[in-house]
Amino acid sequence: MTLAQMLSRQQEITDAARAQKRDLTTEEQRQFDELQVKIDALRNAPPLAPPPAQQESSPTAEEAAQAARAAENKRVREITTMCRDFGMEPDAYIRDSDCSLERAQALVLEALKKKHPPAGARITQDEGDRFRDGMAEALLVRSGLISANEAPNANGLLGYSLRRLAEECLERSGIHGTRAMADDAVFDHLMRQFYNPSGLFPSIMEQSINKSYAQGYEQVPLTFEKFCGEGSLRDFKETQGQWLAGSAGEFLEVPEGGEIKHDLPTDTKLPTRRLKKFGRQFTMTFEAFVNDDIDFVTSVPNRYARSHKMTINKHVFNLLWGNPAIFDGKTLFHADHKNLIITGSAPSHASLQRMLLRLKLQKDHEENAIILPPKYILVPVGYDFDFYTILRSETINTPENTQAKNPLFNLAVEVLEDPTLNALVPEGSPVPWFLFADKAAATAIQIDYLNGQKTPMLKRAEKPGTLGFIWDFWGFWGVNAIDFRGVVKNPGVELKLDE
Repeated sequence: MTLAQMLSRQQEITDAARAQKRDLTTEEQRQFDELQVKIDALRNAPPLAPPPAQQESSPTAEEAAQAARAAENKRVREITTMCRDFGMEPDAYIRDSDCSLERAQALVLEALKKKHPPAGARITQDEGDRFRDGMAEALLVRSGLISANEAPNANGLLGYSLRRLAEECLERSGIHGTRAMADDAVFDHLMRQFYNPSGLFPSIMEQSINKSYAQGYEQVPLTFEKFCGEGSLRDFKETQGQWLAGSAGEFLEVPEGGEIKHDLPTDTKLPTRRLKKFGRQFTMTFEAFVNDDIDFVTSVPNRYARSHKMTINKHVFNLLWGNPAIFDGKTLFHADHKNLIITGSAPSHASLQRMLLRLKLQKDHEENAIILPPKYILVPVGYDFDFYTILRSETINTPENTQAKNPLFNLAVEVLEDPTLNALVPEGSPVPWFLFADKAAATAIQIDYLNGQKTPMLKRAEKPGTLGFIWDFWGFWGVNAIDFRGVVKNPGVELKLDE
């Protein structure tokens, strides 16, 4: 490896650790140190001895000039290549004719150190870090959220109870004799540490809760992620910064010697979007500590995370069911929008074909045809079997009681069945179903998150009069109807699933 390659590899190692907010692993540290030894040896090596004097005649002035130009071109080329590898501008080094490649390498390394400091003074985990990570994993294994194979740091820690863990944490922080203390005395010491950012016991609890919460959020398979678009807002003010793209003008014939006509695409302003804050509070009580109830720091946060995501899903379905007024003053599903089947019906070839026609015949605000490929059919529980027959049967019965090829066979749409629709509709009322276009072509509903942060957040909280460890969970999102052209509604019929 060249010096530049070794320096680049060192930078890759530290950048990877910094991106994951961790220290270097043992293997990464070994590689880093080996590279540094080679770099130091290369820099401290004595210069090569000059070749023995040649007996040939001295080069001419023209030959010397050519050799100088070749050497300069090589210097410029090598410095430029190295700087581009590190995302830096080479001009300053090239302009300095006395700056060799080796000098440029040293200057680039120094600049990179200032721009991206090393991962930290502690390159490898200390014993305290390993204990904290191992205990967090052990708590998740005990609760059944992960397997022992997924917890490499938990060896020897799986038998720890909450009381045993508390004793160990207090001993490590300098509080001795904890084994002889009563439960309430141990808990009192822990409560004093709870608001200390570096407190070992609360940091272990927090790490376990974070992992449990993130796992619960990612494991919930909900339908809204399929057909809803995603956006990002940076504050809580009403935002009007997006536009619905209109069509560009048609190309006009240009006669010989004629002028090409100027054109500007016409766009329509989209509705305002706004974020809201949603949250819950969770407490690990003194009773849970005494009872060694691991669920309070593992499975309970996991359930709150699932609830977080299900709340977003419910907000989306509330919008579909509530049919609010949108940016043009009309309801999302409206006859003027041509996205509403007036007479509801159960799934059938005919009803699905009507909805497909409504979607495919949509026009932009200038009455130009647009192309909206159908992507999802959103249905309540009870319609999935009907659509399996409609979309997977190769033939259908004709009115003359003969067999004909099914025109909808293997239609490239995905059926999404969601019981949220059933739960929203009052008993005895028709249950609607929907056809969505590909959201890349037309986003009917969009969910905005604060700075794109989808996963929920948490922090330690203080609540006077409560004996226990308290955490706040919260998230920021907003659900908005964006474009009525991207969805068609069939009001449906009453569903009688118990018959």
